Amino acid sequence: MRYLLLSVLVVCMVGMMIPSAFAEGEIGLDCPVKISTSNYEMIFECNKKLDVNKAILDSMFEDIHWISGSFNDAKLSNIKQNGSVGTATMEIPVVVTSLKSDIKFTKSSSNYQIDFLTGKLAGSKMSISVSMTSGFDGTPNMGSDISLNFSIKKKMCISFILINKCSEPNDVMYALDKGLVLLEPKAKIFQRDHPELISTPSSSNSSEQEKIHEEIKKAPEVKKIAKEFDLQPKKEYFPVATLPKTISGNDKITIETKYSVYLFGDDVALLTTVPYVTNEPILLEFYNAQKKLVLTDSIYPDSNGFGQKVYGLGNELPSLLFDKFTVFATYGDSKSSTSFELANFGATIELDRTYYTPTDRVYFTIVAPNLNRNANIVDTIGNDDSSTITISTDRNYLTNYKLVESGKSTGVFAGEITLVDYDQPTRGIGPTGGKLSAYVGDELQVWINVGSEDYVTTADILRFWFENARVVDEFGASVPKVTVGQQVLIAADIVNMEEKNQSFAYVMTVENSDGVAVAVEWGSGALDSGQSMSPALPWTSQVSGSYTVSVAVWKSVDDPTPLARMLTLEINVMDIDRKYTSSPVTTSEVPAWVKNNAGWWAEGQIPDSAFLQGIQFLIKEGIMVIPPTETSGSSESQEVPGWIKNNAEWWAAGQIDDSTFVSGIQYLVKVGIIKVS
Repeated sequence: MRYLLLSVLVVCMVGMMIPSAFAEGEIGLDCPVKISTSNYEMIFECNKKLDVNKAILDSMFEDIHWISGSFNDAKLSNIKQNGSVGTATMEIPVVVTSLKSDIKFTKSSSNYQIDFLTGKLAGSKMSISVSMTSGFDGTPNMGSDISLNFSIKKKMCISFILINKCSEPNDVMYALDKGLVLLEPKAKIFQRDHPELISTPSSSNSSEQEKIHEEIKKAPEVKKIAKEFDLQPKKEYFPVATLPKTISGNDKITIETKYSVYLFGDDVALLTTVPYVTNEPILLEFYNAQKKLVLTDSIYPDSNGFGQKVYGLGNELPSLLFDKFTVFATYGDSKSSTSFELANFGATIELDRTYYTPTDRVYFTIVAPNLNRNANIVDTIGNDDSSTITISTDRNYLTNYKLVESGKSTGVFAGEITLVDYDQPTRGIGPTGGKLSAYVGDELQVWINVGSEDYVTTADILRFWFENARVVDEFGASVPKVTVGQQVLIAADIVNMEEKNQSFAYVMTVENSDGVAVAVEWGSGALDSGQSMSPALPWTSQVSGSYTVSVAVWKSVDDPTPLARMLTLEINVMDIDRKYTSSPVTTSEVPAWVKNNAGWWAEGQIPDSAFLQGIQFLIKEGIMVIPPTETSGSSESQEVPGWIKNNAEWWAAGQIDDSTFVSGIQYLVKVGIIKVS
């Protein structure tokens, strides 16, 4: 396996990486080092002449055991080779641990390249060129020139940071240097004792090569040079002159941001301090919430060890809404990190109503501070990668619906759609003009997806058409003015929009100006599909003032699920002069025969004329006061409303008091239904 020569050269090369300050006569290598500030590498360039024929090296490294023996018994495993390309796993034992890396090696003529794929050496590369030259005694073609170029990542174990990660760097360099020094005597013994393998290396098998390797490793010549190497003074692979300037007060690199939470579009200032100053930069690595490396950059510290750089979130620093970042800073053998995140203020969605009919216009507002991505312009949302707005009913939807910010840097976005009948098309892109077909009973949803979060609000599309709340009399005529003691009816129009029969409760609540409920009335009924009606409930106010009347349609009195939106009326009840109002009535003031007549009349036992005689008695005796401008007369020809008979029956039975009954009669007199003199 002559191409495995690359591997041993990698191993040996590490011993040449750091410049040494050897005294004259010392055994070992001396290679200059260059610092690459653009990609955080140390570049070592070496030229070494061996007094060994190139063919010998090629023959020796046909076998893997020579590779492992070249450097402190380094081991290769998982070897796969196909012609000039191969892969393997190299493990180099050191004092504390071992350096292990998967490698890929390629060969082109006498040029080699090794790529370190994994482990602490990952990302490092070595290029090697081997050529023939004369031997040390001048014999042609008996020597080998080796030119090496090794770019090693500074974050790897073999570097300045080795001090804290693997072993003492001088111990590692010592072992590597010794391995390369011993390569030359081993090769000469191989040439002397096994010349037949130089011309026909493939004729030997692996077990034979292993035996030869073990014999040569124990040869006296090899042991002698190893002893001489060990007896020399301890070498300094890290000369004092190459050490960086130490900054007083610091023992490691630090990195921090001013805030821990930012908004999308903000500038993030990174502040760093280093324990010493060299001509190399600080390596910065940005990882997002998914632990993905999204940015690599550098900062050069000033002479005091301070560095600063600003990154725009969403600009220089790629980021998503609600993202989180961890930033690692590496400088020599020191490493530190800091974290920050984008604020998640969420989003709120507001509708102008809590329920709609199938043809209503829907106005909605989304408040989303995070989506105010550029404070200098009016943003749009809903139809891009960072946010999606969808408006739906049970059967149709509009998606990627665009909304426009209400102004620069408000974070408030508004839009509208119109609900249309189920047989109409759904279309629109926003922020206005959208049409969404709807069925009675559907649920309307407006939701926005931001990053991985969904925000939603809902409203019902109601089952009843409910409109035209109004104040009427018992004949359905409008009552423009309401006075104290006047009984009126609160009516509204209902249409069942469902495709089935639907029962309902019609509920009326009256509140005074203080918001206190002074009356609650209800009735119930049922409507077939498409059927309509105008239910009405009576109300009489005994006190002047402003009142708010609310009428609603529920599924039932016990189930306040709305079938339609609530309607309200504002009613102002006015006082009238004493002569236009009835005086308080007590039971003793109304003769018993009048109440008897009322009961008989309600039962149909006496005619209207007999009942009216009782009414006339109340007026003549001053128990009931009516406007003097109205004339009295026989009411026999007038049709008395049925609800008056109901009141008469309840009054005769003691179910309502005198004042309530008299108020009803007074109302009929004032509107001219009953005329008395």
